Amino acid sequence: METTAATDTHVRVWLTAALQTATIAGAVTATSVVGSDSSMAISGQAAAQGGAIPIAGGTSSTAGNAGGAVSVTGGTPGATGVGGATSMVGGAGGATSGTGGAVTITGGAGTNGNADGGAVTINGGAKNGSGADGAITIGSTAASITMGKMPRFPVTSLAAGGTAQANANACSEGINVVSGADDTAAVTLPAAVAGAVCIIKSTAAGKNLQIFPATADAINALGANNVYNQVADAGCSMFVAADATTWYSLPLVAS
Repeated sequence: METTAATDTHVRVWLTAALQTATIAGAVTATSVVGSDSSMAISGQAAAQGGAIPIAGGTSSTAGNAGGAVSVTGGTPGATGVGGATSMVGGAGGATSGTGGAVTITGGAGTNGNADGGAVTINGGAKNGSGADGAITIGSTAASITMGKMPRFPVTSLAAGGTAQANANACSEGINVVSGADDTAAVTLPAAVAGAVCIIKSTAAGKNLQIFPATADAINALGANNVYNQVADAGCSMFVAADATTWYSLPLVAS
């Protein structure tokens, strides 16, 4: 507001979006909360034991319905931007000592009867077009990982088909149970990605199975695009990708 005198007949006022802050005690009920600047922080109380921040989906009011879901989603980018990241980070340890805070993700507990516990699914982002699906990284080169159970590999059943790299039926990462080997019928490995594992079990007794790499990939020292012969009754062949072009069989052999 401009300074005015007693004799002024007009007063000019500018209306601006003022930033207001307030401390609210007790519970707040609202239909939505929207930030008005580039960072909207939600912080627990500062105290001897830092204040917790629980986020919980709503409780169903009827017997047959599900509880309310809780979603955390990064922001939508501009036309050529990168989607907003979502981070869950345990608190850092104390300045002179103290272990960093743990991060726990747990599916819901089964309750009455023989109900299953809730599953926990972690997926990399889905690819678009010829792009690659988003990677999932757990730990680092120096970190150890403790598992309550061995991970489960996906299992695929397929028939051997075709006799060349270009027309053979494709295997997937995980365990592949292959029928129809006849000394010439073939399958192909998926495209090599460092760390990928493909296990191939042939069910045809007394018959060899021909295994090709994906186009431009190689198996062991056989050279790009050349066939690996899984001999009759060999049991399973396990292939591990060392990089983006090379599969190695276990045990390591040259043919």
